[in-house]
Amino acid sequence: MYERLESLCQKNNISITKLCVEITGSKGNLSTWKKGNINPESLRKIADYFDVSADYLLGRTDNPRETSISVTDNKQTSLTGNNSISVNAADNKKDTLTEQFIQKFEQLDFDDKVDVMQYVKNKK
Repeated sequence: MYERLESLCQKNNISITKLCVEITGSKGNLSTWKKGNINPESLRKIADYFDVSADYLLGRTDNPRETSISVTDNKQTSLTGNNSISVNAADNKKDTLTEQFIQKFEQLDFDDKVDVMQYVKNKK
């Protein structure tokens, strides 16, 4: 994750130390970030700051606008910045997928639900 932060900072002409101060109010958290430890609030703020997904920052996807939500063990749904939903599944019936998505959404913690809802709001 730290490498992604460094790269984003370089691309946006900001030092990672300055970013840390802007996000957390202190440069003391930088050593924690280097170890790969970051609290959810800081992660959300960084994602918002650079307009990328938290999954991108965490290395779960190489697409800065993509958030992946695992629907079941053998099905994967990706929400992407180009308003598309890609489904890798043998059974991709719309109703089944919608039901599974809702079930999975209900299992997310509050911060992840907020991220998904913000994504949907921005796409309207």
